[in-house]
Amino acid sequence: MKNKVKELRRERLMKQEEFAQRIGISRATLSKIENGGVDPGLEMAYTIAEIFHSRIEEVFPNPRRRICLLGKTYGRVRHDILKKSDPA
Repeated sequence: MKNKVKELRRERLMKQEEFAQRIGISRATLSKIENGGVDPGLEMAYTIAEIFHSRIEEVFPNPRRRICLLGKTYGRVRHDILKKSDPA
């Protein structure tokens, strides 16, 4: 998953080890997230965005991204499902 975690972390002059400890993961896992090799999961993605005082879409900007949560993958919201609840 393409993201701006590394860029935002460096802007704040934080080392990988420091940031990884702050969000409760290993430095190696953070490195994989920063390089797009591992998806952080929805809860971790929100935690990372919150630390940067950013919206999740700003940290993980790819509009077609998929975030894995509890072993299931969630993609974009289907607008046709949302429209079904609109009164006719």
